[in-house]
Amino acid sequence: MKRDRSDSNAGELGRPTKITRPDHSVVVVIHNDSLERIMEKKKIPYGIQFQLASIASDSALLKEKEAILERLNGPQTNSRLQSLLFGTSAILSEKEIASDSPWNELDKEDKAFQNSKYACIGNNVDHPGWWGGKVSFQARLGEKGDIPVLEKPILGPSNKIKRRFGSSSVLRVKINKDRFYGKDGGEMLVQLFKRPFVIWHHVFRSFYAKDDTVFLFRTNEIYRDGSLYQSYNETGLSLYQFIQWLNPLQENLHQKLCKWASRTALGLSASIPGPRLMEDEIDYVEDITLDHNDQSTIMTDGCGLSALSLHQQIYEMFKGQHCSELPSALQFRLAGAKGLLLLSEKDSFAKVKLRKTSQIKIKYPIDSEIDPSHLTIDILRFSRTKTPGKLSEETIKNLHHNGVHSSVFEELMKAQFRETFEALTAWEGPDAIPRLWKAVEAAGGVISARKARQSATDSRIRGLRYHNDDDEDDDGLMQESESKAWWRDPTSGCPSSLEETILELLDSGFTPSNSPYLRNKLKNAITTKINSAAKKYNFVLPQSATAFVVPDPYGVLEFDEIHFKNSRRDFLTNDGMQTDIILGEVLITRNPCKLPTDVRKVTAVLHPELKDMVDVIVCSVKGYRRLLDFLAGGDYDGDRALVIWDRRFVTPFNKPEERFSKAPKGLDECFHTDEQTVAQFCARENSATSVESLQDYLLASLLNPNYVAAYSRFHVNAVYEHGYAHWKTVKLAYKFCQVLDSPKTGHHIKRQAYLADRRSYDNTLGPAYCPNKSSKSSNNLPLERGKNLPRFIMDILHQEARTQRGIWMEKLNHHFGDALKAHNRPKDGDVGDPHKVVLRPDEDLTRPWDWFYKEAQSRKDVKILNDLRLISNHVEKMRLKHAEEMRKSYKRNKTSNRSSSDLQPITIRQDTIRSLSREFASSPKKEDFSSLSVQTKVDQLRASYAYKLAVQKDVAAQFPFDCAFHKLCVIKAEASGTWMACIEAMYELRR
Repeated sequence: MKRDRSDSNAGELGRPTKITRPDHSVVVVIHNDSLERIMEKKKIPYGIQFQLASIASDSALLKEKEAILERLNGPQTNSRLQSLLFGTSAILSEKEIASDSPWNELDKEDKAFQNSKYACIGNNVDHPGWWGGKVSFQARLGEKGDIPVLEKPILGPSNKIKRRFGSSSVLRVKINKDRFYGKDGGEMLVQLFKRPFVIWHHVFRSFYAKDDTVFLFRTNEIYRDGSLYQSYNETGLSLYQFIQWLNPLQENLHQKLCKWASRTALGLSASIPGPRLMEDEIDYVEDITLDHNDQSTIMTDGCGLSALSLHQQIYEMFKGQHCSELPSALQFRLAGAKGLLLLSEKDSFAKVKLRKTSQIKIKYPIDSEIDPSHLTIDILRFSRTKTPGKLSEETIKNLHHNGVHSSVFEELMKAQFRETFEALTAWEGPDAIPRLWKAVEAAGGVISARKARQSATDSRIRGLRYHNDDDEDDDGLMQESESKAWWRDPTSGCPSSLEETILELLDSGFTPSNSPYLRNKLKNAITTKINSAAKKYNFVLPQSATAFVVPDPYGVLEFDEIHFKNSRRDFLTNDGMQTDIILGEVLITRNPCKLPTDVRKVTAVLHPELKDMVDVIVCSVKGYRRLLDFLAGGDYDGDRALVIWDRRFVTPFNKPEERFSKAPKGLDECFHTDEQTVAQFCARENSATSVESLQDYLLASLLNPNYVAAYSRFHVNAVYEHGYAHWKTVKLAYKFCQVLDSPKTGHHIKRQAYLADRRSYDNTLGPAYCPNKSSKSSNNLPLERGKNLPRFIMDILHQEARTQRGIWMEKLNHHFGDALKAHNRPKDGDVGDPHKVVLRPDEDLTRPWDWFYKEAQSRKDVKILNDLRLISNHVEKMRLKHAEEMRKSYKRNKTSNRSSSDLQPITIRQDTIRSLSREFASSPKKEDFSSLSVQTKVDQLRASYAYKLAVQKDVAAQFPFDCAFHKLCVIKAEASGTWMACIEAMYELRR
C-alpha cells in the first residue's frame, strides 16, 4: 500500500477543495491537460516532469516526448526516463555528466520517501552516510514578462528545507540584473512573486527573497481547469503550514516582523546534516553580558559550546572529505539556533550549550513533539585557517589612514609582480620543471578547482576555491550550482583551463624550451596574472591568516588579547621559518572595513588553557565591550577575521579614536523604522489572508536594491573627496550598513535623505583609479581629490600598478621573444639572445607519421599509402574547419560592444572545440581502410600528421592539441623512454 507522505493536518483524504478566498492571478509557467493526464497515469516522477517543462518552448520536441511517454509500461525512475527521453550528450565525459547529473539522487529521494517522510534528513540507518536535498531546481526571470524560464535540474548544495521535503520542494528563481535594478523591479517584483506559479498542476508560492533570488515552495495545492484547489492527495504543506513548520508565528510573538521574516534564511543555509540530538542533549545558558541594554557588551554573542563527544562523533562522520581533523568549532543551525559551536573540553555537559539571548532565533512549541529535522545539527562550515590572507582595497585604505606608509604597499605590489614572474619563468636548472609545475598549479588553483568541479553539492563546506570564506554570504544562500565549464574534452583529452593544460603538458615531457605550444600557453597565463595584479588590489600578505573568531570559553585572556594557533606549522615568521602560533602585537580586521576603527591592534598570546584550541581566533571576554564589535559591529556567529603580524604594518599602525566605532548622532533621523511585531500582525490578520501580508516582509529584499549599491558608491566618493575619517564619510559608512541590513532590522532610509545624499556624493564616474564602467561613455569628469588632503593611497597604487605592468610586460616579451622558425636558424657562432629559443617543430611528434609514411613508400605499399592519404585528407579538411570556427569566434568577440565578461561564454567555446575534436576523431572509419586495422595506430598517425601539417604555418599551432591533445601527450611521453602509465582517477587522486 502506498504511504501517505502528507505533512498537513488536513485529516482524511478526499476530493480536492476549491480555494474560495481571493487570490492573485496565477502565473502559468506550463500547463497541458493531455500531457499531464499521461504523466499522472504513468506515474512520471517530478524530476522528469520538470525537465519536460524546461523544453516546453519547443512544441514539436515536447510532442515527440509525449508520444514516448504514452508507450511506457510499468514503474519508472528518473534515471531510466532521462536516458530514454533525452539520451546522453556525446560531447560530455562520463565524469562531467556525473558531476551534476541529478537523476540518481532524485531516485534515491523517491525511494527513501516511500518509507518515511523523514528519510532524507540524514542519520538514516537504511541509508548510512547519505542525505537528500542535493538537487537544485532553478529558473531565470528575464528582463521582460512574468514567466520564468526553467533550467534543467542539476546537483547543487543541500539545505534543511530540501532535505525535509525533498529537492523538488524548492524552486529558485534568479532575476535578470537589469530588471532587478530597473524601473520594473522593486514593488512590481514583489507583486509578481506574491502570485502562485504553476508548473503542470503543481503550485509554487514564494516564501523568501535574498538579493536578486526568490525561493518558492511547492505546496499541496493543485491547478485544474483554471482554478486552484487544496488537494489532500498531494503531498506536502500549504504555504501557511510550511511557514508554521519553519518559523511558527505564535511561538515568536515578541519578534519584530521584519526580523522574524529574515530568519527564514536559516532553513535555506547550504549545509550538511550532522548528528541528530535528543532534546535533553541541548542545554540553554545565558550569554556573558555586561549591560543588558547595550548589545555591544554581549561578550559571547553568537557562540555556544559543544562537548568533545559531539566533535568526535562529527569527525567520525565526515573525516577525510569534509574535515581532516577534529574541528575546534563549526558553524551550525539547530532547533532554531544559529552561530558557532566551540569545543569546550573543561566543561561537563550533554552535547551542546546554546546561548539563550544571542543564538536562539526561532522558538518551537514546547508542548508538542519537535520535528526530527529541527533536532539535526545542520553544519555550514568547519573551522579552518587560511594562510596567507589577502588585503582588500577597503583594508588598504584603512591601514594607510592609520599610519602605514604608502611605500609598504608599493613594495608589496612590486614583490607580487616579481614573484609571479620569476616563479612562472624559471624553467632552467635542476628540478626547474617540478617547481614550475607547482607555481602554475598555485597560480591557477588547479587542484582545488578540480575538486570543486566534482563536488557540486558540498564544495563550500569543504573549503574549495569556488567559495570565499570571507564573503558576506554567511548562509550560503546565494551559492548557485556551478556551470559545467572547465572540464576536459572527453574526445581529445584537452583540459579546458589554461593552467590545467600547462600542467598536463609538463606531465608529458613538454617544456617551455622544447614546445612552442606550451611556451605560448605559459606566456598567456603569465600575461593574465600580470594584468590581474595591475587591476585588483587584493595583495597576498604572507604574514597574515584568516579564521573564525570565537570568545574565550575559559575567561583566561585579558582585554585586547587574542590566541591564534594553527593546526599546521604554516605561519611565516620574520626569519622565514614556519610556526603554528602567533605571538606579540598584531592587527585584526574583518569585512566590511569602512571605518578607522575597523582595524584594531591587539596582542597575540599563548595561554596553556587554550593550547589545544586550533584554527580559531580566540578573543577575550574581559573589558567593557566585545572585541569584534569594534570591527564593524561583528559578532561570533561565524564571522571570519584577518590577523596580520607583518611588522611593516603592525609597528606604524596608530590606534584610531574609539568614537568612530559608535554610530554618529543624527543617524536615526535619516531612517524610518518598521516596529510591527509578530503579535501585532497576528492580532490583525487571520490565517486565510495572512500569507500574502507575510510575503510583503518575506520578499522585502526585492525592494530598493539600488540603495545598497548607491551607498557603497557614495562612501567610496566621500572617502576620496573628504577624507577617510571626515564626519560625512563616517556617517555614510553607517548608512551603508543600515541600508544593507534594512530587510531584517526594519530601518529604511528616508527618501528625502537618500535624495540629499545622492545630490552630494553621486559623482557617477567616481575617482579616476576606479571609474564606474557603466558611466565611461558619459561626459562627466572623474571625481577630484579634496583640497588639503594628502595624495590618496589608491591613486598611488594605481599609478604604480601601471608602471609595474609596463615593466613586467616588457620583461615578459623579452624573456619569451619571438620564436625563430625552423628555416630561420641562427648562423654558426651566433649566440644571440639566450631567451630567443629556436622553436622548431617537435620531432617526437612528427616521427610516428614520418617513419610510417617513409616505410610505406620504401615498400611501395599502395594500400597503406592510400590509407595514409585518407587520414591526411581528413586532417587537412579539419584544419581548415578549425581555422574557420576560430575566426568566427574571434570576430564575434572583437566586434562585440559588450564588456569582456559578456564575451562568448566558456561553455559555448568549449562545445565548439569539442564538436571539432569529435569530428576529427570520427574519420576515417575502420571500414574505409584497406590495410590499417589497429585503431590506436590510426589515432597516433592522425594526431602526428595533424601536428606536422599545422606547424608548417604556425609552430605553436593550437589545432592539433585542440583535436588530439591526449594522443600527442602519449606520443611525447613514450618518446622520453621513462614514462609510466597512470589512469586519470589515480592521477587526480595523487595531487
